Amino acid sequence: MKQRWTQRILDSAGIPDETLPRQTILELCGDGRVLIENHRGVAGYDQKEILVHVGYGQLAVQGIGLRLCRMQGKQLIITGRIQAVLLRREE
Repeated sequence: MKQRWTQRILDSAGIPDETLPRQTILELCGDGRVLIENHRGVAGYDQKEILVHVGYGQLAVQGIGLRLCRMQGKQLIITGRIQAVLLRREE
């Protein structure tokens, strides 16, 4: 409930979500690289799917030849041939 209230205030004020601390940021660079900031750890890993915990569920990055190129602090980079990025929301 708190997050919805905060989101409404940001939307009405025209403030981008990226300004919130600990907000997950996902950046897709073509079909070969995904940057995820403010994640909560890796839940599963193989060359076809990498599962990443975020504050509201999991991100599933699917593709071919996937690998964790860099994992530093709260930032990780996944490389390979990206086919899909799915959000699996926890209710």
